[in-house]
Amino acid sequence: MPKTTKPKAPGAPQLLGFLQTSAKLMKAEEIADELGYKTAEGIEAVRALLDQLMQQGRLLRNRRGGYGLADKMDLIAGSIIANSEGFGFLKPDEGVGDIYLPPFQMRQVLHGDRALVSVVGRDKKDRPEGAIVSILSRRSPRIVGRYLEEAGFGVVAPDDTRIHQDLLIPKGQEGDAKPGDVVVAEITEPPAQHRQPVAKIVRVLGEEVGTSLAIDMAIETHGIPHEWSDKVIAETARIPDAVRPAQRRDREDLRELPLVTID
Repeated sequence: MPKTTKPKAPGAPQLLGFLQTSAKLMKAEEIADELGYKTAEGIEAVRALLDQLMQQGRLLRNRRGGYGLADKMDLIAGSIIANSEGFGFLKPDEGVGDIYLPPFQMRQVLHGDRALVSVVGRDKKDRPEGAIVSILSRRSPRIVGRYLEEAGFGVVAPDDTRIHQDLLIPKGQEGDAKPGDVVVAEITEPPAQHRQPVAKIVRVLGEEVGTSLAIDMAIETHGIPHEWSDKVIAETARIPDAVRPAQRRDREDLRELPLVTID
């Protein structure tokens, strides 16, 4: 009978099934040991799978490094939707309606982040109210805004009003930006309960908002692809400058006519 080889890492169903029956939160090393993955390679593979499942909102890790199933803790995964007034909502991935997040909860997140939330009660409008338990992933770190200097400190006031916190720009991280410039800032330290986000300026777009600047702002704000890849550039380099004789056979030659094309 052929000998079977144990896989180097458990699959997600096996790991989730184990945690479903576990009576306590367990660390990665403990989980790997219980599942029989005792080598350094096996433990790292288990840890990688745990991190992946956390990103999906299916697991939660506490401050002591213990893992457990999010649905066993009545936690809900979803995306943060911020309001310019400072409050926000969690839009759940599935199952239930939006969950209200008061301003003090929104201090640690930005519009577009993903988080795990616990429903802790109902607000004055009888909406379910939540508390952020864990941040699953952060939005794109690039934010468009206007660079300002206040009391000797540099800040970027985001153009998107749903991002209700100014970005702190440490001295030396303002690049070539001058007060009043529209810039692209890249977050280096995300917000926390008692700390604003910290960023550095990576691009100066301009000062006066005209058509060209508005296009650049839209590209950066929405992450629109605007540069050709090396593969595309290499492909275009292989395109000949003239039509080959073999390609002329089924074409009508209009090169002598004055033409204007709109692509």
